[in-house]
Amino acid sequence: MDRLRVTKTTVLVVEDEIFIAMDLQATLEDAGYSVLGPVPSIDEALDLLKNSRPDVAVLNYSLRGETIVPVAERLHELSVPMLLASGDFPKDAPLADVCEALANAQSLGKPLDSHTLLAALDRLKAA
Repeated sequence: MDRLRVTKTTVLVVEDEIFIAMDLQATLEDAGYSVLGPVPSIDEALDLLKNSRPDVAVLNYSLRGETIVPVAERLHELSVPMLLASGDFPKDAPLADVCEALANAQSLGKPLDSHTLLAALDRLKAA
């Protein structure tokens, strides 16, 4: 009898606030996702992407005074859809510009509730 192989969707999580990162990881794993990370910095995210290709990504837009743009651009090159989260959404004009430039990026306001996050990931995967 052939066994059906189930592959979990892998989500890259980039978040510099440890408690938010832990909550995101728990929410995603409880929903059946495999989590890559979480990592708190742009450099660590780019290092992960050298050897791994997630199916989708959840990125905090602002990390320690820097924007997540280098990671978003790399994910775009890899055709990985992503959610960019910001506490200043929807007033964050640079975030809107990034999402417009990267067709596979969507923005979400923070704080992220699990229902909104999971629904947004479902939309990304279906696109």
